[in-house]
Amino acid sequence: MRIRGSENLVTFDGARVPGLRIRVNGDRNRIRIPASCYLRGAFIQVEGSNNEVVFGDAVKVSLGAKIVVNDDEGRLSVGRGTTIESVRLEVAGGASLSIGDDCMLAYEVDVRNTDSHSVLSLDTGERLNPDADVVIGDRVWVGAHAMVMKGTVIGNDSVIASRSVLTRAVPEHSVAAGVPARIVRQGVRWDRRRL
Repeated sequence: MRIRGSENLVTFDGARVPGLRIRVNGDRNRIRIPASCYLRGAFIQVEGSNNEVVFGDAVKVSLGAKIVVNDDEGRLSVGRGTTIESVRLEVAGGASLSIGDDCMLAYEVDVRNTDSHSVLSLDTGERLNPDADVVIGDRVWVGAHAMVMKGTVIGNDSVIASRSVLTRAVPEHSVAAGVPARIVRQGVRWDRRRL
């Protein structure tokens, strides 16, 4: 763990965190990992000030997960009982990324509220691609290699198919698939068990 700056608070007392790496560079950042969480081989990087990374109870994160928060006043939250494989979660520009309770993010998923780089108007110099919040509701399943892009809202009990690129809202109880993803079915729910 490498923390630079002042008034930063990292808590994970009692949590199982084998191989967890944390890097913080800034002031007044908060990282909270409850004792009931299991983060194996994850990497959390915070660059900036007044940012927050919060995990709910019983979150499980597997090897290779990378969580990055850049700039100031960003917020990343992961809800209770959510399981995360080797994903990349990226927050920037003071926006937020929220993942609800009991979600399942498969391996190589990429969720970001930013394009990472700026696209500027030649006439005004204005940034044309601002960062935007991402909200993933409760009990959402995001399939392997899917991308969830900035400004996306995914309703409860939805499924995002493998290798999809999601750039718009998905209503609850829906399946979205494709590049770009579109709604292919509604009126569904999913279950972790093979019924």
